[in-house]
Amino acid sequence: MTTNERTRLLAEKARIEAEVRQSATAPLIAALEEAREALESRIEQVMNVSTPLMGGDNLAVLLCSHFDNPDQESDDDCGWSPDAIAAYDQIKAAVEAHFAPALTRITETLAKHKGAEDGQG
Repeated sequence: MTTNERTRLLAEKARIEAEVRQSATAPLIAALEEAREALESRIEQVMNVSTPLMGGDNLAVLLCSHFDNPDQESDDDCGWSPDAIAAYDQIKAAVEAHFAPALTRITETLAKHKGAEDGQG
């Protein structure tokens, strides 16, 4: 076998391996991307959660109502006191931090599989 034939065969082998890697990882990558987007959306919308117990309000209104301080001047933009706004921000940040490890793991797994698909993994 000549050097040119060997080079051509190795290039063909590499091309076929890349195609196999891509076809094997493409569905996984799509599923991971979908899971990441869904989790990001759910985290962003968590304060909109509502149950019949809330009397038509959502979690944001429930929290702000609970922590609202009538002795403070209400914010003109949202109508809640600074204590209510601070409580809302703190609880939303805690919820985001709670889900951050799962989101990070999905993102890292996605990056690993994308690297493998590109022949870098």
